Amino acid sequence: MSHIYHNRTTRFLQLLWRNGLPCALCAPFRRLFAAWIIAGTPRGSFAFRGRSYAYFLDSYNTTWINERSVEIPIIRGELTGAPADEVLEIGHVLGHYGDVGHQVLDKFERGPGIIGHDVCRYVPARRYSRIVSISTFEHIGYDDDGGSRPEDALDRCRQWLTPDGRLTITAPLGYSRAFDRLVATGWPPAGQTSFMLRTGRTRWHEASRQDALAVRYGRPFPYGNGLVVITVGPESGAPDAADPPWVAPIGASRRRPHTA
Repeated sequence: MSHIYHNRTTRFLQLLWRNGLPCALCAPFRRLFAAWIIAGTPRGSFAFRGRSYAYFLDSYNTTWINERSVEIPIIRGELTGAPADEVLEIGHVLGHYGDVGHQVLDKFERGPGIIGHDVCRYVPARRYSRIVSISTFEHIGYDDDGGSRPEDALDRCRQWLTPDGRLTITAPLGYSRAFDRLVATGWPPAGQTSFMLRTGRTRWHEASRQDALAVRYGRPFPYGNGLVVITVGPESGAPDAADPPWVAPIGASRRRPHTA
């Protein structure tokens, strides 16, 4: 991750490769005119695991054009009611959108409250009632400096939970083939795995594992077009919620929050 996030040239080339020339050329203008774009973007909501969430639109990292628009609300919902001192975030994301107060474990970023350590080698001094991660696990062992695996990171995080604690991670699909293959096997074997599919600039709905894994990263929309949400803990529900009853098959009539 260091060479992606700490080098502007490499970040641009990565954006060009994954999302195409039009997206790469538009990126500076999206950042420059973010306030006007957000003001003109219709507000809406999406359904996830039986709850309704408002899409999250923010200028940092242009969330209206990527998977952050649904990841942030889902993870914030997971943290509702949890004391900040009982929360650990893997990968520094939420702090870019306001003060959080909880600890953050990030191998490369530095700052107040951020523990600069590898998740597969860190030994915490305490256990946590909530551990969350946004768009980080797909990078582990892929475009960081190697040496770790997503499944090892998840196993370690589970060990850091209190008896009634819960771990929730989100990750875009289509980014890392190795990560997608892992998810396709039914990993993790315990917990609840749900999927989101993107059908518009800011329009997502729940989908089956098969349909979500069929997406391409950066096509047809910039950045993530499919998302996996994994929850492990005593309240995580059924082992696999890949195709929940309120999700219609692809191609069938389905209520959509709004058109963007």
